[in-house]
Amino acid sequence: MFAKGQLVENVGSRSSASQRFTMYIPTSYDPSLPAPVLYLMDPRGRARVAAKLFQPAAERYGYILVSSHNSASDGPAEVNLHAMQAMWDDSHEWFTIDSKRAYVAGFSGTARVASLLARHLPHAITGVIGSAAAYHPDVHPSRETRFLYFGTVGDTDYNFHEMEALEASLVSLDLPHRIERFQGTHSWMPPALALRAVEWLDLRAMQAGSRPRDAALIDAWWQRDDDAARRALADGRDLDAARRLAGMARDFAGLRDTATVRAEATRILSASSTRSQVKRRQADGRASRDWVRHAMGVIADAFPEGADAPVRTPAELERALELARLKKVAAGPGSDQAVEAQRRLNEIEVQLGFYLPVDALNAAQPRRADYYLSVAFQIDHRSPVSWYLLARTCARTGARTDALAALEQAYEVGFRDLALLEADAAFERLRPDPRYAAVVALLRASGDVLDRVTVDRPPAHAVPMR
Repeated sequence: MFAKGQLVENVGSRSSASQRFTMYIPTSYDPSLPAPVLYLMDPRGRARVAAKLFQPAAERYGYILVSSHNSASDGPAEVNLHAMQAMWDDSHEWFTIDSKRAYVAGFSGTARVASLLARHLPHAITGVIGSAAAYHPDVHPSRETRFLYFGTVGDTDYNFHEMEALEASLVSLDLPHRIERFQGTHSWMPPALALRAVEWLDLRAMQAGSRPRDAALIDAWWQRDDDAARRALADGRDLDAARRLAGMARDFAGLRDTATVRAEATRILSASSTRSQVKRRQADGRASRDWVRHAMGVIADAFPEGADAPVRTPAELERALELARLKKVAAGPGSDQAVEAQRRLNEIEVQLGFYLPVDALNAAQPRRADYYLSVAFQIDHRSPVSWYLLARTCARTGARTDALAALEQAYEVGFRDLALLEADAAFERLRPDPRYAAVVALLRASGDVLDRVTVDRPPAHAVPMR
């Protein structure tokens, strides 16, 4: 029915006419044998992005991929429930699915939704791959939690501390999990970690007896984890090493003798230096949360709800948020302080450059949106979504020349969503303009392909949730 070994895009759902998928069927797929399946939900419906990320792992380990074009973050949960239902129904009609090896992966808001689905469907979904966000607010780790969890987060992601807190909860409950960190911001995981995530699911399947054991793979993955633990110890990252060793004890139980690594993890965690490191990370998380609350209060006071104009100029708001100081610290040597400063800048930028202006535009307050964006550009002037929102803001206020200039700049810094632009009513009066037509031509020539792994597409209607 579907070609093997290649991405098959824009597949129409048979169970729901409004749903579309991108599929990948590994070359090893045999319909007479049950195959594992990974359902993918990108927060902006970029099915190809998510499928392409997991394609090498799917081919190597025989996974079917079903990636939704309809999944979305920052909107009603029902959107993702409908997408998941369609993926589930059609994949079970088209393929022979291993009922014990069905997994869901999401990024940002859809990572949260994935945990919600797994929580409510424990007999259907075995595990979750969550990128850049912890559990859904309605899902709390407990000893009754049944799903596997592989999480990833960039070191400068504004959700970094919430992933740290989730890991601490999962460790305290001894729940099956692995959380990996990488150098980067709020995004899908790098390809190497996508492969690692699938391998971890396979390791856990071997442990559970739902996949045949492969001694060579078990030994190779054990050695890789052990090498990572030794590097962490050599670098003075004792807590990271202890968590890696404790993870090995959980993940390889029943597959290898884990007594030595479990004892070593316990010894390192009981050391005073490690306990101090734990307290320091917890304090950093609390300080970050307190700072974000303070910063959001400053922003709210700068342009009060219901006001027609701000009470602080953009420059005054920048000073109140200490953006110059944060940028200076973030640009310094790669210390913990520099990384934390960048996290805080990223947090404020996503609020001022995305959530707040989208809310303002949805409330027909373009002047407020313009105010937020003007400060966001002081943090990151190369954000495609911020330039697109500025173009939308200018178009709504009748600033035709400024709108076209912002739209051109959005393209220059990476905006590639022709479908979104053409459907956006804010640009209706600009469509006859040759400059608008030139941007459309450039986007059409690019193939309207969204291959960025960050959240770079504004939803049509946003609700504050990330």
